[in-house]
Amino acid sequence: MDVKTAANLDPFGHTRGLVQILAKSGYHSYLFCRPDRSFAVLPGDDFRWIGYDGSEVLASRAEAHYNSRGGGARAKVEDWLRAHPDRTPSLLLWGIGNHGGGASERTWTTSTNEGGRARRADIVHSTAEAYFEEVGRERGRLSPLRRGLNPWAVGWL
Repeated sequence: MDVKTAANLDPFGHTRGLVQILAKSGYHSYLFCRPDRSFAVLPGDDFRWIGYDGSEVLASRAEAHYNSRGGGARAKVEDWLRAHPDRTPSLLLWGIGNHGGGASERTWTTSTNEGGRARRADIVHSTAEAYFEEVGRERGRLSPLRRGLNPWAVGWL
């Protein structure tokens, strides 16, 4: 698989210059968790990020971050569905631990095979590439963002 999505889930800022680096390196999309809503208001969790030179990548903030407590993925999915009833497609990351922990067998079983979800939804375990492919079909409707995502801890030149 030719990877076209860059992921930086736990950074503390992104310069607008990153867009140009990503686009000119062959990436078409960027997935991140920080900065969260308390530090950065964005036009939406999915948007078109525009670099200084006009380069562009699709970007998505994984609002619910990337981890869940052991055995807690199902509750995380149900909470997400209740909070985002009309958001399709929707991106929700989950796993055990911090910094990219994977799914346990127990978590996988309880999150995917039991009924009683908050609402009927097609839950697909997929890739960031597939998500951005679907989001990209509506690219023209996504708001552009022409600034960096570094609301605090800006480095010195």
